[in-house]
Amino acid sequence: MTESSSSPGGLLNQVVKIVNTARYADTVGRCTAYNEERQRYTIYIDAATQVSIKTDNLVVASMAESVKFRLKEARNQAEKMANDPNLQRQVALIYQSAKSFLPSFLPPERLALVFLGALIFSIKMLGLSKTVLLASTLSLPLVVSLPDIVNNGVRDPKILVTNFPKNLKQSLVQSFGGKFGTANMDERVALAGFVVLIAISLKILGTPLSAPAPPIMASQVLDGLSETSVATIENHLKQIYQLGFQDASASRESRTSLTDEMLSEVVHTILTTTSTCTDPTAPKGVYQQDWDYTPPPKKGFMQKLGFATIMAGLNIVRTVTELGRTQDGFDLQLLMTNIKLLPPWRVFLLGLSIYRIVTVFLS
Repeated sequence: MTESSSSPGGLLNQVVKIVNTARYADTVGRCTAYNEERQRYTIYIDAATQVSIKTDNLVVASMAESVKFRLKEARNQAEKMANDPNLQRQVALIYQSAKSFLPSFLPPERLALVFLGALIFSIKMLGLSKTVLLASTLSLPLVVSLPDIVNNGVRDPKILVTNFPKNLKQSLVQSFGGKFGTANMDERVALAGFVVLIAISLKILGTPLSAPAPPIMASQVLDGLSETSVATIENHLKQIYQLGFQDASASRESRTSLTDEMLSEVVHTILTTTSTCTDPTAPKGVYQQDWDYTPPPKKGFMQKLGFATIMAGLNIVRTVTELGRTQDGFDLQLLMTNIKLLPPWRVFLLGLSIYRIVTVFLS
């Protein structure tokens, strides 16, 4: 029996629905393998049930059915992890390590409450995107040093700082599989890249959000005009109102009495009157005829590197690396093939990330 990682129907790793069978009719599952000799798919229904079905008896599941099945898979996986004794021992070990590392007056439970309060405060003050970036930036050194803390029982901050460049390089090698020069990367280069990443994150966190310009009220427009100019404008507006009222009273169509010539004359009179304003505090460009427009300066490279742009770039790098990496390097043909086999939601996220990068840097 030969199982293949590719299939003629293109259903591999897709969520499908079984049809035209008596026992498993309308059952939803995921294609995990394809048997070329028998021309059948192996369908994963749950942990206890896997069946072999012909291609003719499979159809692609609808979006609702696919989401429901994947939620069921996630729930089963979560229950399996919660009942896993090895995972329970690891969680207990991490808890005891954190408890011994923290001061006595700050147990992990209290630290979690403090973190929750700080999270709510940060979301209120910085916004959700900057809060996520801040949490990622602060947790990155802890994640890099976690092997020393958990596996080696290191508690001395000096030792953690000393071992940080080595642990950082090992994390990069594990993340990229030793490719892209990470295997032979010098620890100082890895540390320099980490410093640059932290600097960019701090730059983004320190960039204030631009507040919208306040609306210009009608009172601001009239404050800079003389009483004669204000009276002229009011008379013209009253004239327009009276003509409209007369049309409505006589059941005539709107603007029957107000001809285009009369309207042009009224508008010209108002613009001519308001353009004579000499009040230097008056909002420029609203009723002054001559004014200078200075376009806003173009955003620099650092200003374009917002949180969404960084996440889009990381998603592209991760997807391309994951789908095109081989033992010998990188295969473009393998990348294109795997992209065609991606589920629709991942294709959507990849396209959205590419669109974000293109629009940001071409604007």
